Amino acid sequence: MEIEKKNDLFVQREQLIGELIKFNNIEKNRICSLVGEWGSGKSFFIDKFIERVEQEDILKTSEEESEPMTKQSFKIMKFDAWENQASTNINGIFLEFVYNDLIKPLKDGKSFYEFMQEYGLKYFKDLIKSVGEALLPLTKDVSKQMIKPIDEFNNMAVYKMLSNTILNEIIDEKKFYEIMIDLLFSEEQINNKYLLIIDELDRCEPRFSIELIKKIIYLNKEIMKKGKDVNFLISINKLEFANLLNGYYGNEYDTHQYFDKVFDYEFYLPEAQNKYEYLGTLLTKQISLEYELNTKISLKSKEIFESLNYRKLNILAEKIENKRPIQWENQYYMSGFDPAYYFDITRFIIEVIKLKNFKEYLEIKSAILRLRKYNNFSIVKGEARITFKKTIKQKDAFIKDISKVSEYFKKEDLNEIGIISNGYLTQSEEDQLFTLISPEILCLMMDCPI
Repeated sequence: MEIEKKNDLFVQREQLIGELIKFNNIEKNRICSLVGEWGSGKSFFIDKFIERVEQEDILKTSEEESEPMTKQSFKIMKFDAWENQASTNINGIFLEFVYNDLIKPLKDGKSFYEFMQEYGLKYFKDLIKSVGEALLPLTKDVSKQMIKPIDEFNNMAVYKMLSNTILNEIIDEKKFYEIMIDLLFSEEQINNKYLLIIDELDRCEPRFSIELIKKIIYLNKEIMKKGKDVNFLISINKLEFANLLNGYYGNEYDTHQYFDKVFDYEFYLPEAQNKYEYLGTLLTKQISLEYELNTKISLKSKEIFESLNYRKLNILAEKIENKRPIQWENQYYMSGFDPAYYFDITRFIIEVIKLKNFKEYLEIKSAILRLRKYNNFSIVKGEARITFKKTIKQKDAFIKDISKVSEYFKKEDLNEIGIISNGYLTQSEEDQLFTLISPEILCLMMDCPI
């Protein structure tokens, strides 16, 4: 669904929450996708969506006080595929998820395995011992434990492992759908409509992801036959999931046709049009971030920053806030050399590089640490000037390290930036350094945190 384009990312996503509420109030038995890049905030958005529709004031609002279309009329369940992909028993783990969410609170905390025994799998308890002895060389002590009542044994790791094996054999496909529908629409449930969200599916191993979607398709068909109402929302990175499909079925597989057949609707998570503005809203000390960085950082740094996803932008904001021992004194670039101001710019770039490419960060850090070890120059805080006191040993290495760091900052022709070589540099070396050194590099050569 098209969301009205606005500058504020949060307003756009708030609109999408409203659209999803309206959609799930109207539609039924739909399989939809929430599309966004990795790190764009899909999981965060889903959590906020769930919080929104489960707020008490929404649940208790009367129709006279609010439009019926904007109120929640469905129960939401969220299944994290990434956390559960290690299980070889998709049927068992998916049933257990629904049971724990809907039924367990009504059963005084009774475990899923106990519930399954009561449900009618009459050989469940006996099979624990027989299957266990067949699968494992059990000691006498463990064998004795295996025949204890389930309520005393259900927390043991061996029990859980064997229970999964047993469930995998007992719960065939037909039984799986029967039990799932019974769980969703038992007499104990006051809900008659559900939205079942599957998150992190595109990060999972291909077999698990594709098999889980197949189960959702068949489950939806069985629910429709029963005249019941469930919608599904699957969160995916469409490009990565297409790659997953090609890896599973082959490069010739038509992924576009797959998406068309599986998903009834696609909801696209709105992205901020301007990452500078987005990051600026996260910082407690706000400056004209886009202006400052565009005038201070190189094209290489800008490209690295703009390649960060929104998850990493949140991490970046947190790192900047936590590494701010010196308060900003200037909001805009002044003629004087203000180390406190430049420290913030340099910390920002170092953190951006670190988030994008840790190897590159280590190379830059090594170059900076090598520069700090030289004792043949001095930099006075408050003066954007480097003074050489003796001959530089390994001049080529020294200039190479400065060149490495200078790739990330713009060199500005500022009168206050100076190089006093005192005869220890040739004119060509002095000219070369002058084209490389910037206030940010001088800060890094002093004691700017890295």
